[in-house]
Amino acid sequence: MTNVKFFHLIWLLLTFPFLWGQADTVRFRNPGFEGEAQRGSSRDFYLKDWNDCGNRYFRRESPPDVHPNGIWQVTKPPAEGKTYVGLVTRDNGTYEIISTKLKSRLLAGNEYEFEVYLAMSEYYISRTHMSKLTVNYYYPAVLKVFGATGKCKKEELLFETQPIDNTEWKKYKIRIKPSKDYKTLTFAACFKRGTIMPYNGHLLMDGLSPIQKITRSSDNQIIR
Repeated sequence: MTNVKFFHLIWLLLTFPFLWGQADTVRFRNPGFEGEAQRGSSRDFYLKDWNDCGNRYFRRESPPDVHPNGIWQVTKPPAEGKTYVGLVTRDNGTYEIISTKLKSRLLAGNEYEFEVYLAMSEYYISRTHMSKLTVNYYYPAVLKVFGATGKCKKEELLFETQPIDNTEWKKYKIRIKPSKDYKTLTFAACFKRGTIMPYNGHLLMDGLSPIQKITRSSDNQIIR
């Protein structure tokens, strides 16, 4: 065996387990929404590895807020790390939405799960466009997770939570099964199902876990 073939074989042996493992674990970039706490009062949104998608869908609406520093009277400590993100729904039918590019691809037909901390604040005081009054955006919002092939797209609804009404951080399990390959996930705060009149609400999000591929046994039980 020549030296070139020998080193090529060694490279394959070293990298194959890594590549194989990548298919089972897909990681977020900046999963803890770490950055500088900031009020989303302009079109500028600076949170590493995350994109504000509101301007794509709703013109003249402000981007999400990064907490905590007392913005809108939100003072809840992070679930982990130093900062977290807040997403609102509005009585004019608009809502806040963000997206991120994953480190590797979610494959069509595979089942995955990950966890995220979600909560709401007792106070989320801001002005509403409809009445021009300062109100508490206290109503519970729903988190929707979309698969996408590009920034800010909403190509496939993968998961929808119940309305987030807990005021203490709670870890939620998100289970998804994409019908296509995706390398972007989009997260939106939305109105609960059956809503006729849009409302001022919000949710807080922190601490995304790695996305793990689910393996099932022949009798359809999850293998941990």
